[in-house]
Amino acid sequence: MAKIMRLLSGYASANGVDWLLIYPFIKRFMSASTPFVRSSARISWFPAPWVVWSILAGCGFTLATTLLYFAWASHPFQRVKIAEVVSKAGTENVFVDSKPVQAGAEVSVGQQILTLENARVGLQQAEMVVVRLGTQSSVTLERDCIQLGEGQIVVSDTHGCIGAAIVRGQDAVYVLERLGTLGEIKVLAGRVEVIVPSNPVAQSISLTAKQKVIFSLTGDEIGPVRLMLPAEVDRILQGELFQGFQLALANQMTIAGLPPAAIAPSPAPTVTPTSAPAPANPPHLPQQPPTKVTPQPVVPAHPQPVVSSQVSSHPVGSDFSADDFYTKSIDSSRSSVNRVYRRRWVQEPAYESYTYRRKWRSPYASANTYRRRPSYSSSEHSAPTSDLPSVHEAPKPEAPSPIELPPATLPDAGPLPPPIMVEPPLEAPK
Repeated sequence: MAKIMRLLSGYASANGVDWLLIYPFIKRFMSASTPFVRSSARISWFPAPWVVWSILAGCGFTLATTLLYFAWASHPFQRVKIAEVVSKAGTENVFVDSKPVQAGAEVSVGQQILTLENARVGLQQAEMVVVRLGTQSSVTLERDCIQLGEGQIVVSDTHGCIGAAIVRGQDAVYVLERLGTLGEIKVLAGRVEVIVPSNPVAQSISLTAKQKVIFSLTGDEIGPVRLMLPAEVDRILQGELFQGFQLALANQMTIAGLPPAAIAPSPAPTVTPTSAPAPANPPHLPQQPPTKVTPQPVVPAHPQPVVSSQVSSHPVGSDFSADDFYTKSIDSSRSSVNRVYRRRWVQEPAYESYTYRRKWRSPYASANTYRRRPSYSSSEHSAPTSDLPSVHEAPKPEAPSPIELPPATLPDAGPLPPPIMVEPPLEAPK
């Protein structure tokens, strides 16, 4: 009896039960027991058989409940919610098991989600968006991962499956894409482990940010780990998986180079402005009659041309003149623009001699070896005649003389016939 009491007290203390509270019940229970083993040396008292079976049944029920709870908690997916649908209003482009659904619908294990053209979906679990589907994509909700069927998805902080490969990533963001009979994994942030259970020869592959790998869907062939180019990363971040969504993806801020426009701002509430009522005229002020005003057409003022005067810095006799520049105003329907033009005049004869322009001559140069520069001045060095045009007159181009072209010849038609000779008639002899 004392041994049984010690066992019960040890069990109660191990489970945090107060011994003083259960001692009266145990004492009453022991008093109701009957002896079934009698010995000449001592008498052993045991509880009734139905009590033993009751204790065993309670322990078995507790153990089974605990095992079921841990089995349920080990599966990351039991039920997800379609948190957001990005598509045209009034269209049914999202289906769950061939049934059209809207935002707010729940998806359980074993069901398939399909998006048609111009439709994207964000899946939410535990108040976080963990998966986004692109256009023309399909996934199946498994017990341990999200299985990609077609298209592409972005997964964050959960497990994903594509073909025979399982991708396990914690605090990671990666993209799964199917390319025909091949699958591709692209990691944007964090670290993931790729496992192929059907291929025992292949070891687990570890991928970090901005790395990718391509493999066959059966898992027989696995390509090398490659580094993504910056242009490829920008194309993903500015693509359909990150643009146009209102709810942020889990661990989205850990992606390097993510543009701020990846999360579309929530539309601001439209407020209709209310106009203040016009104050009523006091009763003691007379009402003024309305005055009819005839609108007058507004004639735009033409801008006056601004003539710029410039002082020439060229030497005397050059072909530059201070009046070579003039300003022309152009008035259009949009703006007034002043443009400056430069005139090109014919060269005027110079008034200085060639020896004045020549600065120095080498004393070792002879008359035969020294090359004289050609002079551009006239021989008489006379003043310009009246035949030359004035400075303010534009030169008049001379009319070109007509060019006489030879008559057109016919193509060769063969050798010419011999000329016809006409002989005078014969006269009779006299």
